[in-house]
Amino acid sequence: ENIQVKFPNEEDIPANLKDKAHEYRGKLLDAVSMFSDEIMELMLEEKDIPEQLIVDTSRKATIDRKMTPVFMGSAYKNKGVQILLDYVEKILPSPLDRRYFGASAEGDNEKIEVLATSLESFQ
Repeated sequence: ENIQVKFPNEEDIPANLKDKAHEYRGKLLDAVSMFSDEIMELMLEEKDIPEQLIVDTSRKATIDRKMTPVFMGSAYKNKGVQILLDYVEKILPSPLDRRYFGASAEGDNEKIEVLATSLESFQ
């Protein structure tokens, strides 16, 4: 069986949507700049903001539970799915990025750290 993988096309933004795209990119940068002085400075100086800085800032704010990224796409039309998956990997935390606690089985209200590793026993 021959399976073909289709990669997303990148195209220029249509002329009739460029203003709207620029407006929403500005809103995105405004939101992300609340978590980065460096992005804020670059915006005030009207300089380009590296994508990696936006990703790193978004990731930190997401892990700190100060921001919730939202992506849109359509699996039915295969629009935006690969981009969604790419940014899930880049921005969303893995279980290793946070600390988690559970209650003690003895009922003594002691918090026990639950480690996110398959090497630990779940008892």
